[in-house]
Parts: sequence; C-alpha cells; structure tokens
Amino acid sequence: MRTRRHVYALVPLAVGALVCGVVIVGVALTLLPAFVAPTAAGSGAPGVDAWRALMALPGIGADVAFTLATAAGATLASFFVACSIGAWAITPRRRNWALVVAASIAAIPAAALAAGVAELTTSAAVLSAAMGWGASPSGEPVGTGMLVVALCLKVAPFLAAMMLIAVSRPGVDRHAAAARTLGYAHAEAFAKLILPQVYRFMRLPVCAALAWSLSAIGAEAFAVPMRRIPLAGIAWRGLSAGSVAERSEGAAAAGLVLAFTVAAIVAYFVLERIVRRAGRAWQKSGRRGTSSSLLAGLGLATSAVGLAVVVASLGTLVAAASSAGGLVGPAATAAASPLATGVVTTLAIAVVATLAAVVVAVGCLEAEDRSRRRSAWPMLLWAPWVVPQIAFLPGIAWVLSDVGLRAPLVVAIASQLVFVIPCVALAVVVPWRALDPRYVQCAEALCAAPRRVLARIKLPLVAQPVAIACALAFAVSAGLFLPVRLTVPERIATLESDVVSSARAPVSNEAALAATLLALVPAGLVAIAVAVGVAPQRRAQPAMASAAWQSAAG
Repeated sequence: MRTRRHVYALVPLAVGALVCGVVIVGVALTLLPAFVAPTAAGSGAPGVDAWRALMALPGIGADVAFTLATAAGATLASFFVACSIGAWAITPRRRNWALVVAASIAAIPAAALAAGVAELTTSAAVLSAAMGWGASPSGEPVGTGMLVVALCLKVAPFLAAMMLIAVSRPGVDRHAAAARTLGYAHAEAFAKLILPQVYRFMRLPVCAALAWSLSAIGAEAFAVPMRRIPLAGIAWRGLSAGSVAERSEGAAAAGLVLAFTVAAIVAYFVLERIVRRAGRAWQKSGRRGTSSSLLAGLGLATSAVGLAVVVASLGTLVAAASSAGGLVGPAATAAASPLATGVVTTLAIAVVATLAAVVVAVGCLEAEDRSRRRSAWPMLLWAPWVVPQIAFLPGIAWVLSDVGLRAPLVVAIASQLVFVIPCVALAVVVPWRALDPRYVQCAEALCAAPRRVLARIKLPLVAQPVAIACALAFAVSAGLFLPVRLTVPERIATLESDVVSSARAPVSNEAALAATLLALVPAGLVAIAVAVGVAPQRRAQPAMASAAWQSAAG
C-alpha cells in the first residue's frame, strides 16, 4: 500500500518534470545554432559568428531598447490597471462580473486583437482625412502605438483576471469589510490590507506577462510600419528562414530575448523589494489620504478606455467581415474554402488538445489525492509561460519536423499540449484541493471504489471549474501561433496562422472574417463558462454534494 502511494506521488511530479524538461530541451536546441558555426565538412564548431552578425545589424541597440521599453511599459501599466480593478471590485458582486469581462477579453487571441486595433486605427485615419482634420497618420509612431496598445489590451485583462481570482480567496472579504468599517476607502483598504495578502499569487502571472510581451509574434505582425523591429520579430525572421546563417542569427536573437527576459524578471524582483519597503513605511505611518483613490480612479479610467477600444476594434472587424459575406460567385467560393479549412482545423486541434489536457490534469490530481501528499508540481507547469516561446519552440520544432511530414495534426496537437496542460491543471488545482474531504471519507466508509468516488463525487463537485478550464484551454489553443507554424513543415491552416500570415493594414475582408471568428468564439465560450461559474446557483452545490457520496456508494 505504501509503495502504491509512492507511485501515485510520482505521477504529478513526472508530468510537471516532463513539461519543464521539454522547455529546457527546447531552449538548448534553439540556442545551439547560435554557438555552433557551420564548417565546410558539414559539422559544427564552436563559434560566435552568429552573435557578431546579430550585433552588426544596423540599429540593433535601438531595437533592444525598443523591445525592453514596450514590454516593460506594457507589463507595468497592465499591473497598475489590474490593481485598480481589484480595488474597485473589492465586493463579491463587482468582482464576479469584473472577472467575466476580464476573462473574456483575455481569451481573445493576440492576433485577432491586433487585427482589430489595426483596422480601428486605419478607419480612424480615413475618417480623420475625410473630415479634413489632418493627414492620414501612417508613420512609425502609429505602428509603435499599435504595438503598445495591443500588448496592453492582451496583458491587462490577463493580470486583472489573475488579481480577481486571488482576491476571491477565503478571508479576503472579511478583511475588506473590516477595513471599510474603520473608514478606509476601497482603494486604500485594497492597497494597505488586501494587496499584501494576495501579491504572492501575482508574481508568476506578472513574470509570464513580461515574458509574453517580449515575444509576442502575433501582435507584432500588425504593428507596421515601424522603424524598430522587436527582438522577437528578428528571431522569428531568422529562424523561419532557410539558410543556415540566417537561422543561426535568429537563434542568437532568441537567446538575447531569453537573456533579457531573465534580466527583466530579476529587475522586477529588485523593484518589488524597493516598493515593499516603501509600502511598509507607508502602512506604519497610518496616514490616510486621497492619493490611492485618485490612482485607482486613473486606473479605472484607463481600463474603461481599453474596454472601449476592444469593443470598437471588434466592431470594426465585424463591419469589415460583413463585407466578406457579401461576396457572390467564384469569389465567395475562393474566400470560403480556406476559411472553412481553418475553422475545422482550429476546432479539431483545440478540442483534442483540451480533452487530452483535462484527462492528464484530472489524473494528476487524483494521483495526488491517492498518495495523500501535496507537492509543488504546479509550480513546474509555469515554465512554458515564463520562458519566451521564441526561445524554446524552434528547438521542439526541429525535433518534430520529420514526424510532422507524416502526421501534421498529431504534431500540432502535441506541441500545443505543452501550453494547454498547464492551463487546465493550474485552473483546476485550487478548486480540487479545496474540496471538503468529508464527502470522500463518507463514500470510503461505505466501501465505494476510488474510481466511483472520482466519477460520482469529485468530478461533479469540480464540474464548473473544469468547464472554465476547458474554455480557457480552448482559447489558449486557438490563439497559439508559433507551435503550429514552427512544428509543421507543411503549414496547417488555422485561424490564427491565417490572420497572422495576412497581417497588414487595412485588414482584408477575408482576414477580418477570420479574425472575428477567432476573437468571438473563444471569448464567448470563456464568458459563458465564467458567468455560470460565478452565478448564484453555485450556492446550491453543497446540497447536491451531500447526496453525491450516496450514489457513489450505491
């Protein structure tokens, strides 16, 4: 019996180590061409020619500064907005519906969001020129602004959703109510009492947001024209090229992205310590003022503007997509065939990857329960999100390229599981561990088998978190561009890849239709799942659970 428990305890650790190991191997294989110079004999010799070629690129220093500035600025601004939303949604009713909105916007893939921003910018420029308000702003500042806005619109809802989930932890509402009873405003109560409690749950999401901002290929594709190219764009251009020299240069750029990600995370932790000391001094002073409320109001105004931009961007996409619906004859057939293929492929990959991830996640959590030991294996699942995608996916792609020729769909699904499994497991692990053990104990006392306890008690109790995890996993799968584009030599047409490959402003009608589907379907699924999960009907769940063990035992 004890040996069986040891085996069960190793299952979740093995899954976490496998995900983390895939990332480590991918990083090693991706960076290998940057340190191995090709020779005439066909083998490799150690060298730094790729790094020299990268540093010799014109304006590489300005590109590095531009990359760091946009990523750090978008992450810090998004975290400020997330804190402002958390301070406003300090009551459960506000928090529930704010979570629905934040999770729905966070589920929109970056390419669809960037396409909407590009179309909105183009429409605003055309309207401005028609009204005689000025010339069409088609220069570099517009492209740079589009990139920053697209990054913020993607990162801010994600951090806001993570903040709202952290604030929903037990005990936080009682502390907030006590602070309001003592006369503190919502923003000051949040800053002095709530944020110090929940901040430790925000470290890894902030690091993931920073890593994603440094390697957002889908958003950068629409941010043209720009004189400065982000490092991820340089790495993507080199790694997707055919020549060995360009690939080595792209690997060096990917290594530079990874190095700057590590440096940015270290700088973030240093900044955290500085802010923590200043915050403690502010708390000990006992002063009350309106500065927190003013900052929270500024953040809420910014989030309202961002929400308006998202709605307007989706509206312009829908308007542009409606023009594609007016095509008739051969043009309609030519436009509908690739779109239908992309929809079917996206759905197939997303559904299979989501179901496989749910099975793996539930299996790991059930094995953890049977071992009666809790370990830190969920921390290992953050590796694909904290490490930039451009720094490890090319290495995985080179390993799977031969298999991809024979089974492209299988390879695409396998590459996406690296991201989908952590998404499902991290969404389910907290509700699963919070289950009342008395239900299981009652069922075991009636000699119910473990598999019957799992099917009749545990899964019904966590049905809503599993549904939310499935919706999030579907959204993540639909928005992944690099795993599909890199791992399959013969490109599989998905909605994300079609939108990114046709990135230009103004967006074509066919691309607008694909971006509309790519945005609305995942956002709708997540909105429905989260809305059902936070609905008042879940209060009746314990009454249903009290009878669940009886059917399990019978």
